[in-house]
Amino acid sequence: MLIVLLLLFSSFTILISYVYTAEFGEDDLQNNSENILTISDFNWTEGSFLPHYETGYAEPKTEDFSSNITESEIHVYETSSSYYHLYAGVYALIPISGDITEINFEASASSSRYDQVIMGVGIIDPITMKYLGVKRPYNYQDTGISTPHDTGFNHFVYTFDTEGYNEVFLFFFYIDATVAYWEQSIRVRNLALSSDDILPPSVHGHLLFLPGGEEPVGIEWYVFDSSCEGHYWILVNDSLIIQDEWYSSGIEVVITFLFGDYTPAFYNFTIAVSDKYENISVDTIICEIRAEEVITTTPDQNDTLTIPYTTTPNESDTLPDTTIISFSSIIWTIFALFALTSIFVSMKKKR
Repeated sequence: MLIVLLLLFSSFTILISYVYTAEFGEDDLQNNSENILTISDFNWTEGSFLPHYETGYAEPKTEDFSSNITESEIHVYETSSSYYHLYAGVYALIPISGDITEINFEASASSSRYDQVIMGVGIIDPITMKYLGVKRPYNYQDTGISTPHDTGFNHFVYTFDTEGYNEVFLFFFYIDATVAYWEQSIRVRNLALSSDDILPPSVHGHLLFLPGGEEPVGIEWYVFDSSCEGHYWILVNDSLIIQDEWYSSGIEVVITFLFGDYTPAFYNFTIAVSDKYENISVDTIICEIRAEEVITTTPDQNDTLTIPYTTTPNESDTLPDTTIISFSSIIWTIFALFALTSIFVSMKKKR
């Protein structure tokens, strides 16, 4: 799938095409069918066990629950009250051919009480009935929330140390933490089980933004693998930029790559991630950085512009009723008065 985003980056426009590729997919599952086992490859048996935490042994107990198993899904659900902290579910004998057994699946859990949504997956020694390992995909026991809840399906990958074993029990179960009936239910689908780790790491990238920022400053790649360690390589336009190791404690790891200053061109930001068994996944973000266009326009002749301006009155303009006396008018007035006075004096002498 190709997702195209148009973003503004400094003085450039970045056209980002996000492309996800992986070295392992559905076709690989089919091609490796001799190594991958799924739900339909096993004979499942209903079972309920009371775990002894000090010794690790599973004591069989009777529990009122039912199950429905198809080629693609396991469904286990509670039908009445039971023992306290009972493990109730289905188990199957699985062959072991390696030191590490990886269990890859999707699961959901539900209950009429949120704090009773508790699911487990375990590996049991079929002879001694001792737990070799237990994981809890869902465990809301200590929340104290009493409203109904359904988790929906989520993806999980777990590894178990099965060195020295030829076969073990794989056990999917819900944990009945009270003697009351809380309609507990679990579902499992898309099971892929391998005694050799042939599944590569999962890796997906996101653009990195600073808080409140609108321009991407880098890429964050999220990496997960059940082996919890490996190597990674970051390439820009097929040139190796960074090479390092990664580690985790069973959770997703974030690998951050910050953009530098790039001139307009095409850039291919790629990360290749391997696990400790040298399975590799690849994730790529392609960027086209283009100079930002500056658009100029000329106003049409019909456009009206409003600008401040001053005018000089025309001759036809009407002036306000205001008398204006200039300096020259005063001089002429004085001269006229002087002349009139002289004439008046001379006329008086003649008399």
